[in-house]
Amino acid sequence: MNARTLATTMMNAAKPAELTHSFDAILMLALNGHVVEAFHSLNDALTAARAVATPEVWQRLVQLARQHHLCELVQRDPFTRRCFAKPRGYSGDATALDYVLQSEPKTKRPHEIEAQLHFCTTQGALARGLRFRRDHIAGAIDAIAFAAPRPITVFSVAGGHLREIERMRAFKAGKIARFAAFDTDSENLERVLADYARLPVAARPGTLRQLISGKHFFEDMDVIYVAGLMEMLDDGTARGLVRSLFTMLKPGGSLILTNFLESMPEAAYAETYMDWPMNYRSQLKLFGWLQDVGPESAAWSYGENEESSMGALTIQRKPAPGAANPP
Repeated sequence: MNARTLATTMMNAAKPAELTHSFDAILMLALNGHVVEAFHSLNDALTAARAVATPEVWQRLVQLARQHHLCELVQRDPFTRRCFAKPRGYSGDATALDYVLQSEPKTKRPHEIEAQLHFCTTQGALARGLRFRRDHIAGAIDAIAFAAPRPITVFSVAGGHLREIERMRAFKAGKIARFAAFDTDSENLERVLADYARLPVAARPGTLRQLISGKHFFEDMDVIYVAGLMEMLDDGTARGLVRSLFTMLKPGGSLILTNFLESMPEAAYAETYMDWPMNYRSQLKLFGWLQDVGPESAAWSYGENEESSMGALTIQRKPAPGAANPP
């Protein structure tokens, strides 16, 4: 069954029997060995339905999808299952993301159903966006560190297990003097201290409210970055966080902000089977954060991955009067 046919059927949520029949067809496709094709067909159909459904109708479709046996099959993927189960109270926790961030892209499809499902979720659009964010942040910090006249200080906000550290060259070169990890999840901080015990990494537990109110314990940072938090915040809270973090930068410092974009191809799958809703934003919304820091902004740069599913905005604070502009 093609995606358009399934999407049309899904939109008629008043007829659950027809919806069940559509999911039956995709389930049989997967059980007959065509798991990757079934996954893409399901994702395309969910995406098409989500694009035209009202919020109320979409929630009805999500519930119907979760009640079908196809959901049991999808949950055999450990990445999907971990996100949906929320053992730490939220989807996409650091342990779940390690399925993506501690593995490399693969081209060869495995044979077992579970392995093929895992291949789809850890090599798909969501995973590619997560890896782009990891690599973009690592590359940006390296560029700043190697251009600086002295070792720099870095502040990570809700960075999970900080897997971007493993992509940085600056640590080995002695270009990072201090790396502060701020997180509301104490398990994340414990793992970070264990995994990176030989690096100058400090852990600071705290709350989002403390950060926004200015009770952040750190200041005069060369780099501050946010990986994975902005899309969990409403616009007002996100803007308040941007303003607060910007004040923590020393003159010439840089704030790196990332967010999944509205064009993320697997948003419907993440909401349906991972129970992972996000605040997807447009490029315009990201650029709006420039207004929140106002005249203190000296320069900015923007990047996104090839399929435009993840955006990254870097804002530099004005250097001190008389100081040379940092690279």
